[in-house]
Amino acid sequence: MKTLRKYDLKRYQPLSWDNPRESLFPAELLGNMPGASFPETEDGLIWDMLTELPERLKREESCLGEIMPKRIYLAGWSQSGSLMITYTNYFAKADFEAGRKPVYDGWFSAGPAPACAPALNQSECMDAEAGDNKIRFAGVPYLEMHTESENAFLGTAAAKIDDSDDPQLQYRFYTIAGATHDAKSTMRDYYHDDRSDQDKVGVFFVYPGKEPYPNDFPYGMAYCAGLKCLYDWVEKGMEPPKVEDVSVNADLTNQKDEHGNALGGWRLPEIELPVCTYQQFSTPLVKSESGALYGSEIPFSVEKLKGLYQDVTHYRRLVEEKADEAIGKRLLLPEDREACVEHAVAKAIKYGLEGGC
Repeated sequence: MKTLRKYDLKRYQPLSWDNPRESLFPAELLGNMPGASFPETEDGLIWDMLTELPERLKREESCLGEIMPKRIYLAGWSQSGSLMITYTNYFAKADFEAGRKPVYDGWFSAGPAPACAPALNQSECMDAEAGDNKIRFAGVPYLEMHTESENAFLGTAAAKIDDSDDPQLQYRFYTIAGATHDAKSTMRDYYHDDRSDQDKVGVFFVYPGKEPYPNDFPYGMAYCAGLKCLYDWVEKGMEPPKVEDVSVNADLTNQKDEHGNALGGWRLPEIELPVCTYQQFSTPLVKSESGALYGSEIPFSVEKLKGLYQDVTHYRRLVEEKADEAIGKRLLLPEDREACVEHAVAKAIKYGLEGGC
């Protein structure tokens, strides 16, 4: 709320998230993630909003004007993706047990942090060791997509459940190999032309790592394909693909191949034909846990690139073949094929691969 008012005081001044309790809980007792909850705010309003919004959207006097939605999906990224764990386990399940129709037609949780999933009540902490942060109920198709960063660092591996086709838990789990929680595309490129919104709230997205190259894996293409899989699951009954997950070691770190890249997972051409090592964390210049989530890249030597791919022309041909394979597996949308190929080839050239045309 403070940030919203800093962005546009006139617009957001009337809103209130005040906690009505006379006695406030100490900050150290709130939630699992430091800074995600504050004593002076009422976190329970989140559950109310998630429930009331789809109900309002489905009324004739929809807040979308003349547009009447056919289906409504709830999507969350990072912290909001973690909120979905609690929401589905309690509220979606309560609707089912009461014989009410689901308020949402599908769930899409992207990059959630199960270790930070909030408990039902603001004064409680989730008992992750007891499995409280695992998905137990969905009611409608639930698709969860992660990057490599969340696996051990944010509790994904510990909270993971198996894919399921149970009517009460239609669930798919994916980890995008090579991708990191924060990336160049979302944290820098997206705001490159217009940083005015950031200026208003005093937030500036810069690469925080000591490594010279930030992670630039095109994970947006994987998320677009994942959303299409969810839509087809809900609307056509077409089950999403089952993908072998990224393999993990005993300490939950991701297992790597001879190039230092992850084994398994949702694989796009850039991880199948790498020109660098995709690291799931960066080394922050200033001590910061969140800064490490940006990720970085270690380019292959020019000699290694030539040994693997000969020249740019040959590399392009290989990438095109892998792109077609990914499309056949529903891991890449046909409309993203050209962008996928060009992104991979541009990176190969950037890191020194030459020759061909």
